[in-house]
Amino acid sequence: VELSVPGYRKEDFKVKLEDDVLTIDARREEEKKEERERYTRREFRASSFTRSFRLPKGARPDGITAAYENGILKLVVPRNAESAQSRSKEIAIS
Repeated sequence: VELSVPGYRKEDFKVKLEDDVLTIDARREEEKKEERERYTRREFRASSFTRSFRLPKGARPDGITAAYENGILKLVVPRNAESAQSRSKEIAIS
């Protein structure tokens, strides 16, 4: 699973697994403060999102890893060896 989430920091994410549902939560808050002679201006900005994915059969929840680099959050969900056998099928192009 890869998510493009530029502008976030690694600390902004919470990844959890509950009942074979992988949930990714992220929250980011910013504050800008500008002080001038006659006024002070403060801006606040917050953004957040949540994404949930049901793990496929044969997934190994204990082996899930996550990494965040250059605005991409990448989660790897390994499969059990017996379910890792791939089936091949040729797809016709129309």
